[in-house]
Amino acid sequence: MKHWMITGALALTLSTAPALWAEEGHQAAAGLELNAEQVKALGLQFAPFEPVARVEGYAWPAQVDIPLAHRDLVAAPVSGRIARIHVVHGPVKQGQPLFELDSAELVQMQQAYLDARARLTQAEKNFARAQRLYKAGSLSQKQYLAARTALETARNDKLARYEALLNAGLTLGQIKALAGGGKPVRTLTLHAPKDGLLFDLQVERNQRVDANAPLAHVGEIEPVVADVALPVSEVKNIHLGQTVTVDGLPIHGQVAYIARQADPETQRVSVHVRFDNAKGRLLPGQFIRVHFVEGTPAPAWRVPNRAVVDLEGTPAVFVREGKHIEARPVELIDRDGRWAIVALGEQPDADARVVSFGAIFLKGMMEGGEGEGDD
Repeated sequence: MKHWMITGALALTLSTAPALWAEEGHQAAAGLELNAEQVKALGLQFAPFEPVARVEGYAWPAQVDIPLAHRDLVAAPVSGRIARIHVVHGPVKQGQPLFELDSAELVQMQQAYLDARARLTQAEKNFARAQRLYKAGSLSQKQYLAARTALETARNDKLARYEALLNAGLTLGQIKALAGGGKPVRTLTLHAPKDGLLFDLQVERNQRVDANAPLAHVGEIEPVVADVALPVSEVKNIHLGQTVTVDGLPIHGQVAYIARQADPETQRVSVHVRFDNAKGRLLPGQFIRVHFVEGTPAPAWRVPNRAVVDLEGTPAVFVREGKHIEARPVELIDRDGRWAIVALGEQPDADARVVSFGAIFLKGMMEGGEGEGDD
């Protein structure tokens, strides 16, 4: 029967492997008895098995952004000159002044409204006179209908110009004052449409802008979306609703969107992760690293990364129970520079410890002492 021998000063013989190892066609796994002095002489260190129910995968880079459905464009409703900028960036409240726009076009619109009111007043008088004459038989039906059509046209024109002033940003009070003989408003104040964050300022003071020119954006920062560009080979492991965590922050989100096409140049697929961001820990434009969380396929434990060694092409750890140490094959679920997530063939005892330092040394002793033994 073939077995391993640990040679050297301790002259320790390794025993027969567990059945799981043998079933996979490997040579006998290792077992040995070590007292405290021998453990000290080998410099071995031990760590507990930490049970885990889920695995946080590789940390993928991502950029935080505001969802399109949660951002508003602040645009110039009329042409004019940016007379003042109240907020350059940062949080704003709904109704807070953002810009002051000096607009000759706005004055012209108000004058057109006043002219439409005057035409409507005259059309009302003309129709009232035509109605009297028509009833008296002194006016033809064609003339009567023309007067009525002129009245309807004047009413529609006045209403259209009234709504244009509302769309331009004048208040009902300002329009009422204008109709009562007040002076036309030349400076228009643009306000924040919602609570949120003002960003992407696109104008400067005294800059002239056309109607509908974009000035800035206001977006809600609850929620936010992180855009992750995943390699095509990784997308198959991702699903909608999957939990996602962020490096260094105690928050989690969910996969909200997975693109159905890849970038032909990078061979990556866009994945959007939604975070509620109630405490505002994530900022639009911020770069973060995210983990896509997966459940483990079997009971799993976290061990130090250096505890996992390769024995004949199979991941393994050295486990101590009491004074006995043996090599056990494991399924390597995940691994980074510090930790490894492994599944064992059987659950370790409560007092079991994994060799966290010295596993490579034990592996070397096993491989260096391989030889033929007797049955």
